[in-house]
Amino acid sequence: MQAESVLTGGEGAGTRAESLSWTVRLSDSAPHKKWVVLAAAVIAGVSGAVLLGQVLLGFLGFAMILASTAEYWLGVRYKIGEVSAERRCGLSLSAIEFVDVKRVVVEGADILLSPLNEATRMDAFRGVVLKSTPANREQVMEAVKARVGDDVRFLG
Repeated sequence: MQAESVLTGGEGAGTRAESLSWTVRLSDSAPHKKWVVLAAAVIAGVSGAVLLGQVLLGFLGFAMILASTAEYWLGVRYKIGEVSAERRCGLSLSAIEFVDVKRVVVEGADILLSPLNEATRMDAFRGVVLKSTPANREQVMEAVKARVGDDVRFLG
């Protein structure tokens, strides 16, 4: 996992809270697996083109494999700003404003910022999961605690 933390703002910035951003790239812990993903994408592309007789379908198979594994080889960029937390992977962006956070669930390196009061089966589709690293876990937790309201429940 690669983690780069960047703090902006600070004491000289008046009442503005510091911004925290970092990147987690799962492929950094096992770089040889990127070649397996690429090989699977090429096999899907060639198989689609040969078996279906359409180059376009082969390209779609190739693109679908790469798109579905983008979190692995592109990495995920996280940002905790003044008013919101963001998770970005490629073109995908998930964000939640801190005023909307009702519950914070901590499970290992994952910190779920949920807009739901109670745990439901919709948890997987609501909120933003921040994946911290061992190097920045305490810093991320402090940033979250400083920004959410006093009525927010912390679980885990």
